[in-house]
Amino acid sequence: MYPPPFSQPGRSPRMTRARISRPLMAAARAVSVSRPRARALSAGRARWVLALLLPLMAASRTVRADDFVQLDLTDCAGARADEIARLVRLEPAAHGGELSAELRCSAERALISVRDPRRHAPLQLSLPLEGTQREARARFLALAIAELLATSRLEIESPSSTAEAHPRPYAVWVGAGAMRAFAPALFAPTLQLAAARSFDLFTLLADVDVDWAGATRAAAAISARALSLAIGPGLQLTAAAWTWQLALAVRAGAAWLRAQPQSAGIAGHTLSGAWFAPEAQSTLAFALSARVRVRLALQLGYVASPLRGLDADGGRLLELRGVRAAVLCGVGLAL
Repeated sequence: MYPPPFSQPGRSPRMTRARISRPLMAAARAVSVSRPRARALSAGRARWVLALLLPLMAASRTVRADDFVQLDLTDCAGARADEIARLVRLEPAAHGGELSAELRCSAERALISVRDPRRHAPLQLSLPLEGTQREARARFLALAIAELLATSRLEIESPSSTAEAHPRPYAVWVGAGAMRAFAPALFAPTLQLAAARSFDLFTLLADVDVDWAGATRAAAAISARALSLAIGPGLQLTAAAWTWQLALAVRAGAAWLRAQPQSAGIAGHTLSGAWFAPEAQSTLAFALSARVRVRLALQLGYVASPLRGLDADGGRLLELRGVRAAVLCGVGLAL
């Protein structure tokens, strides 16, 4: 006869089973007690996690709402503006708040404009609506707006467009204007060939000016010619298509004074010499295209080394000294 399971020789099977069941019952009681505690602990942790995540989730929703492009839409040929806006925001191209889109309608034609702060002018698209079913116009217009948004981004982000968006560092100019100099004062035409090198907020300006003037005095008819070179550093500010520059330069050159006497028996002579003048220059340029510019330039200097022409009695006939001012208009190319 075999002993019952879990029994040992010399011991009662009932006592063995009793000894084995007591640890099992204690473990069962421990488990039954620990389950409510675990539930309470997990519920407390869940409350803390929710308290931390809810503000973050709300903030993320706010950022995503502000990340859409700005839309200025009107009802268009039976398509409601709010429905068009809802459909536009479903498109990936509507994400990114740096662009703005505008929709205007007249009769059976829609005009879509997309503005980008990196562009000088908005990107526009005109669409006829007479061939589009009334119930499909909202979706049609939403897709057209999304396509124009995507096109604007692609053109700006392409290498060729990026190169055009940044200002070109070099520029050359040809200009003409009027100059006031000499004593007694003479107003004379002037021609200019100028160049500039830009360094973000700073610039380096250089120009060559040619001036000529003539006047008749009681003693003689006089003429004056001047050729000068100016160079100097300055500051530069750019806003959209406008560029303003302010520079402090030094101008140096040569002048020729010639007199033709009015009386017989008196010989006239030509006098030449060098001169220089500290000068302030201010220019305002407007970009007509990526390369073509028009410019207005102002010059104000003071001739510090005078050149004097005297009459037969030793009196002053013409003198290059004092204030020199010029106003010039020109056209240039960005390189």
